Amino acid sequence: MTTRRLPSSSACCGGFVAASEWPWLPYDYCPTVPGKPEYHGCPEPTVVVDECTGADERATISVGPHIAFLPNTDVLTLPSRVPLQQLARTVAENRALLVAINVGDATNADRELAQRRADAIARLLHNSGINVDNISVLGFGAPASTAGDDPAHYPVTFERGCPENIPSVSDQLCKKLKLGGNHKIQYKVNSTVLQPASKEILKRDVAWSLKAHPQVRVQVQGHTSSEGKLEYNMKLSRRRQCHQAGVVPTARRSGTQAAGQCPDTSAHRRAHQ
Repeated sequence: MTTRRLPSSSACCGGFVAASEWPWLPYDYCPTVPGKPEYHGCPEPTVVVDECTGADERATISVGPHIAFLPNTDVLTLPSRVPLQQLARTVAENRALLVAINVGDATNADRELAQRRADAIARLLHNSGINVDNISVLGFGAPASTAGDDPAHYPVTFERGCPENIPSVSDQLCKKLKLGGNHKIQYKVNSTVLQPASKEILKRDVAWSLKAHPQVRVQVQGHTSSEGKLEYNMKLSRRRQCHQAGVVPTARRSGTQAAGQCPDTSAHRRAHQ
């Protein structure tokens, strides 16, 4: 195919481009290897979705080539766009497919950078026109990690959500809905705005499970710290309850237990049969 030079104003050097820029460029994304025009000059990408089997709540999705970013940024490489666009086509063809995408490792990656990279992937998939309710992209890492931007610390892995495989009457489902530990729901300080990672946890661990098990009733509890005035904290807790129930609209349809005008919310949930 014909190779064209990218505009000098784009972050193009080395084959990189911002995820929000130039979404459908007719340029050769992979000028050093043989490829096909329909894949922007890159080799044909692969997306293999394993079947949900047994009682497993996850199955593997293999996506290739691997996803890479410009060092120390959340800018996707041009070749990385090709397999992600293929994934978007796969999801569009199977509207019931739930895809959980994980970026980074919990020990060495910088949590903020990992989540920014996760958000960049989510934006690309959203711009491809797929149902974002079926996609959850979450960054993993340690706060202010000093390990550096080693690509090995920021792997991008893909899983298929299989919440329908979890028995409705089971400790497995109850444990999944009772969020805690490394899966706490967190807000910005003095705000009802959820942290991006928390919103993704609610989607993949709560909303997907409730959609697969609509008979389950969920109670959402909200808590604030002991700092500050009690009256202010109580009002903030209630506002967060309302907001969190809105983030998981499936919970309303599934019979979320309410306290007052809104469900009780926060990082802990109990599933009731």
